[in-house]
Amino acid sequence: MLWQKITLTKSQIDSGAVQRVRKDFDRAYKDAGLPTDASVFVSKRTDPVGDIEIYFSARAGNIAQGLIDSFAGVPCNAPPASEVEVFV
Repeated sequence: MLWQKITLTKSQIDSGAVQRVRKDFDRAYKDAGLPTDASVFVSKRTDPVGDIEIYFSARAGNIAQGLIDSFAGVPCNAPPASEVEVFV
């Protein structure tokens, strides 16, 4: 199954989007019964303009589809482990 990712711009980050994603995913994760196969990662580095990417495993994407859609998420492959760190 494919992963999904959202890209947060510097403006969104400055407006609290990271905290919103963390809070909304945490709620969806708890509502889904704390599935052990739901993982979320964030890029270790921002891009040159300050954007970050947040990656949702297939299971995490399933339980947080509304959240992902609200940030225009797109399907992707799993990110290289060396380029991300645990988000939640």
